[in-house]
Amino acid sequence: MTTSDTTITAQAASQSDGINLYRPSRSKRVRRLIRTQPLGAFFLLVIVALIVIAVFAPFFATHSPTTTGATNLESPSMDHWFGTDHLGRDIYSRVVHGSRTSLQVGIIATAIGVIGGAFIGLVSGYFGGWLDMFFQRIVDTLMAFPLLILALIMIAVVGPSMRNVMIVVGIGIMPGVSRIIRGIVLSEKENQYIEAAKTIGCSAPRILWRHLLPNLIAPIVVIASAVMPGAILVEAGLSFLGLGTPPPTPSWGGDLSGNAQRFFRHAPWMAIFPGLAISIVVLAFNLVGDAIRDIVDPRLRNR
Repeated sequence: MTTSDTTITAQAASQSDGINLYRPSRSKRVRRLIRTQPLGAFFLLVIVALIVIAVFAPFFATHSPTTTGATNLESPSMDHWFGTDHLGRDIYSRVVHGSRTSLQVGIIATAIGVIGGAFIGLVSGYFGGWLDMFFQRIVDTLMAFPLLILALIMIAVVGPSMRNVMIVVGIGIMPGVSRIIRGIVLSEKENQYIEAAKTIGCSAPRILWRHLLPNLIAPIVVIASAVMPGAILVEAGLSFLGLGTPPPTPSWGGDLSGNAQRFFRHAPWMAIFPGLAISIVVLAFNLVGDAIRDIVDPRLRNR
């Protein structure tokens, strides 16, 4: 039998068995993503644009975010697109630089919480016993407090700063992440491939790293996209209460604090634009997280 006959026979066998060897190109997969998840694709572009603005904030800003001016409480104009605050600072420039603060805290705090929580859940679920009981009692204690209340307590102890906010919010995210990952590990470790790995003599670290962890990547990505908006909101809440990023560093939550409320009747733009920025970012991450969940979960994707 010639090579061409063998190829035709293989294709025919694949088609008869219902196996599709065709893989769509990257452009077709992107078009399919846009068609099936239009909101997720659109707000993914919004997030990318916000990240670019945060990275190149000095380029996009029209004024210094901390320099005071003589024109206090000026309404939006060609010179000051979002107006000025009670100290004459340009609100547009503060919103642009505030994106750097919010996204930095949100991304780093989410990374700390997801990585730490995934490690605790992985170890706790796999080994069980006294180690599982020890970790889960700590998790139960932390989960007894809402995230914002827990962050307030810890910030009151360690003091307000951007670094402390990132660490505190990350610690507050860990309990929920560890509980979800632990449940997945308890289910996965009963599968036959884990028993086979144990039979051939694989060590526990190798099983955790080479067998269990790859199967947790998709849930971890979904969890990270789900907790990111909460991290940004907690940072904004702490800054609003004066326990987050210290002034005069631009922060959306800090710009919504007492002065914006005091001058809201005469200068509503002081509160509108930072609040709108928070709303857009949280909405974008929520919708992108829903799209990622629908893509990763085969049950939702088939539905």
